[in-house]
Amino acid sequence: MAANRPCSLRWGLPDVNGRRWAAAAAVVVALITAACGGGTTKKTVPPTTSPSTSSTTPRTTTPPATSPTTTVPTTTVPATTVPQGFLAASVTFVSDHLGWVLGSTCTGSTCAAVLYRTEDGGHGWAPINTPPLTDIDAGDGDNGEEIRFANAYDGWIVARSETAPYFVLWATYDAGTHWELVHLPAGVSANSLSDLETSAGTVYASFCGSPIHIAMSPVTSSDWTLSQSTLPIGAGPVCGEQIVLQGEAGWLINIDRLVINGAQLENGSWVPWNPPCTDSGGSGEVAAADPNDLVAVCDGGIYSGPADVSVSFSRDGGTTFVPAPETLPSNSYGPIASPTPGVVVMSPAGEGNLLATFDGGKQWSTVYGAPVSEGWEYVGFTTAEQGVAIGQSGALVMTYDGGHEWAPVQFPST
Repeated sequence: MAANRPCSLRWGLPDVNGRRWAAAAAVVVALITAACGGGTTKKTVPPTTSPSTSSTTPRTTTPPATSPTTTVPTTTVPATTVPQGFLAASVTFVSDHLGWVLGSTCTGSTCAAVLYRTEDGGHGWAPINTPPLTDIDAGDGDNGEEIRFANAYDGWIVARSETAPYFVLWATYDAGTHWELVHLPAGVSANSLSDLETSAGTVYASFCGSPIHIAMSPVTSSDWTLSQSTLPIGAGPVCGEQIVLQGEAGWLINIDRLVINGAQLENGSWVPWNPPCTDSGGSGEVAAADPNDLVAVCDGGIYSGPADVSVSFSRDGGTTFVPAPETLPSNSYGPIASPTPGVVVMSPAGEGNLLATFDGGKQWSTVYGAPVSEGWEYVGFTTAEQGVAIGQSGALVMTYDGGHEWAPVQFPST
């Protein structure tokens, strides 16, 4: 999760991107403000010391040399027939009208991966070409599937392939007409990819391992390179990173059960950053309304006690954080989004309600109550007015008034 600009939908406004939210384990923060403004849960990956892939090859379609499966040529993928009962897993918007949602439909015990596209802001959806994916688990917060688009043409899907029991990274450069497998730099693999977000013409990905790696590529081609900056892994052993992007600004939180450390994007390079929640005794998540205004939620006391979920705000780009003036009405932790400074929507992982503050944390109120008591895996904004959230059951809800009112999205059945 992104909002108004091509980035990820987690914290911000530009391109709404949705990713699964791993409650109480490891979290990945995706900041999408010029393109998004919300949060999502990312795949948590056991650390590996030597992920394997081949060297970067622009727009290649051959799996890594160590992959045990066959080469997938770059060919048009046949349109998918959509059974009834769609469940959302990840969502991304690049404007207030254009977006995509990745999920699954099931008939009995048989499920199929499905990709929908909207051109009217989520009011109407139609199925489009889907790469050969499998195991899109829309009801489990830690499976790790994710879709991101940077603009109307360039996008990525992280999911399991039909031909192998591991995660692969797919890319399209023609609005989904063709999908091709991405080759990553030596030392990282899609199976250890923890978060992927895009903003300002660049796509970024983080990879669990020892150490944590960050890779990047221009959005218009598969030309991935590794950052010279790496992060030490924690004692977890449940690794996860959260990437938050706001235009050319960015933040990364390294979470291994606890918030360990972080990195900040400055002038196109990642440098060390001291993230919030490092002394909370638990996990954490961040959202950004703009490059200066950030909000953090800390799941404190999970491993040290007592449990204490807290919210804090930054007005200086994440250098310092000040506690919210009032405590949350619920001591439940979940993804958050911030479409504009002082406005925060929080989606507790273990509750059916969406909570929001519109005055910088002075007052909190329930803005949506789900028909069943379920948690939330993702919330994000595409613009200051338009946002989206995904429930643990695969339900998708949207707002068009800045988070005050939310309503379920209806998908067609065929």
